[in-house]
Amino acid sequence: MAFESSVRAHDSRMHGCNLYNLASNLQLCVPKEMGGTVVILEERRSAGTEALQEAKMRAELEVEISAAQCAAATILPSDVSPSIDDEFFTSQLTKQIAELQETISKIVQAYHVDVYSIAVVYRNSTIYSAGLVDTPFRIGSITKVFTALGPLLLQKQGVNLNLDDPVKKFLPSFSVVDPDSVHAITLRELMGHTSGLPRDLCAGFCEPDLSEEDSLELVAKMQLARPPWSFLPVYSNLGFAILGHAWEKATSPRKTWSKFLKDELLGPLGMHHTGVPVDLDVEEVELAPGNMYPYLANYSIGWQAPCGDMYSTALDLAKFLKFLLHPTPLLTYEAIREMTHPTTVFPDTSSGLTGFALPWELIEVIPSGTNRSTTLITKNGQLGTYGSVIAFHPDSQLGVAVLTSINATSIAAASQIYELLGIKIMKDLIPAVQSVHSNFISSLYSGFYVCNQTDPVVSAHLKKYTTLQVLGGSISVSTMTLDKNLVANYNVSLVQNGSHGFFTGSRSLVLKPGREQHAFWSSPGPCFAMASLLGSRPEIARPNFPGSVDLYEFQFEPEAKLLQWPALGGMCYKS
Repeated sequence: MAFESSVRAHDSRMHGCNLYNLASNLQLCVPKEMGGTVVILEERRSAGTEALQEAKMRAELEVEISAAQCAAATILPSDVSPSIDDEFFTSQLTKQIAELQETISKIVQAYHVDVYSIAVVYRNSTIYSAGLVDTPFRIGSITKVFTALGPLLLQKQGVNLNLDDPVKKFLPSFSVVDPDSVHAITLRELMGHTSGLPRDLCAGFCEPDLSEEDSLELVAKMQLARPPWSFLPVYSNLGFAILGHAWEKATSPRKTWSKFLKDELLGPLGMHHTGVPVDLDVEEVELAPGNMYPYLANYSIGWQAPCGDMYSTALDLAKFLKFLLHPTPLLTYEAIREMTHPTTVFPDTSSGLTGFALPWELIEVIPSGTNRSTTLITKNGQLGTYGSVIAFHPDSQLGVAVLTSINATSIAAASQIYELLGIKIMKDLIPAVQSVHSNFISSLYSGFYVCNQTDPVVSAHLKKYTTLQVLGGSISVSTMTLDKNLVANYNVSLVQNGSHGFFTGSRSLVLKPGREQHAFWSSPGPCFAMASLLGSRPEIARPNFPGSVDLYEFQFEPEAKLLQWPALGGMCYKS
């Protein structure tokens, strides 16, 4: 019996198509360029309404032809197996660590670096260290990261403090010349360099004994460099000096910013070789040698200390990086995410710097041997020719701390060296670690699953009750090495309300909340499509529809080598 078919999509335009046989007398044309669009088949027949109705029932099967494209659905081993030991992974990185040693040796020799300290962390382990790892170095603006943690720690302790509180709530005498606005500068704006405040209070260093009252009087005479929340932020040491002295007023009993951080963060983390040079509670320490400006070793920048006065060791910073990758009860994952979330994204990324967080600097890099960029969360610091950088990459659970003290001919030359070391280490290690992760994830889920014929089930989906029976088919699950995300390619034969058809397509898998449940959402197409679809899952968006299940939820039982497709009643076993 002759028939013709057409496809109606969102834009109603026809493209070249792939043909799929839904039954012996029914063919479906799916536009090649539709991505993940759901299509509806309309059949025109001269055989009467009964045949037409049958064709429309067959067409109720959603058919999606799409490559799973979103690489944001990365899965960490700890997400699905929290108890697995670090040694399981670090034992597979022996070759990369040996190569790392060779790379570092070449760089420090080429740049005549005699005084340095390096520590590399993975998950909860320090996997590499070199140089004067127990010797304190001045860390300059890395101090800002610790200062920015103050408000978050106070929030965790239940103090009545919000990042969007105005500075005046804590420093009533704070003011600045701003003729164009009545905007009240907030703590968040100070943390993200979006307040518009100038870079420094004084040209060079202010007198170390300058009081808070005198400092704020100087600030009151200054004019904003940019409007708050401008698309172009203003990096401000002054802003962080004000930030530290603002939130310290919320401590109870009252403590200085440095005493609070020592008691509430550095001490609990075991960072006993980290502090500020001039602190009544910290003895004077002997810092790393080799600086062009020896007087800077124990020099304090006074009231501006919260922006850059601290010293630390590579091993202490390794403890700090582990904390950022795996927050302790001191702070939540949510707080760390808020701190590292971009507040400014630069349209020009030619320098590699893509934006600021609170107060992190986000750097785009292309890991060695790959062609896809990723973002490092970094902060560097400089005081004289003490140069330092810390960087971490949550998706690979890696972090690095590099501290240098160089008799360089210029500060610029010194900065090139510590940044080169830190970024090179991360670029080399990220693909190696992600390959190890991918292999682990693959061992749990990847494979070719053959679907058994099942008994009919009544499935509740999108406020419709449908009778479904899987007749057979297969699901192939694989990992993308660099991104560690899972992709499922499925071709399942089934009967829906008595009509035969196929589900055919490709989807990225996103781990559902709840560790060790091995349950995944799935979505097709680019990340935008995934972001749009995830929130509409029936069990989330329609909790009052009894029995509603997600059409595209997959559940794995790795030990049984089983993949279940609950909405279809599918039971597929790894062959």
